[in-house]
Amino acid sequence: MDSGWAVVLADLRGMGELSVTRPGWVYAVSLLLGENFVGRQALDLVAGVRALRAEPGLRGKPVAVLACGTYASLAGLYASVLEPDIAWIGAERGFRSFRDFVHRPVESFALAEQGREREVVLDREIPMR
Repeated sequence: MDSGWAVVLADLRGMGELSVTRPGWVYAVSLLLGENFVGRQALDLVAGVRALRAEPGLRGKPVAVLACGTYASLAGLYASVLEPDIAWIGAERGFRSFRDFVHRPVESFALAEQGREREVVLDREIPMR
């Protein structure tokens, strides 16, 4: 803040101290309620930025967001679209842009199936015209 920037550092829902033991269940319930989990994380971040901006000493200062990790960076990108007070977004160990998200062809993650872990590869290529 000495340089004139306000910085948000937050554990979004499902991450850090707010992590869940059954993330698949949480994501499924979010979809059943008509909500996207990463979208909710973005709105959490927007709420944090707005709370920060409400502080008397921080009004009018630019806000920087550094998102660390794959889906935190995606939530940060969404938040930067929703909240005009976010003047800078940095993505560490994650997506650096929406184009990066769309064009990364393969992501690998572990999926628990019948008590054992197996690796699943998802192809996220979107046909472009």
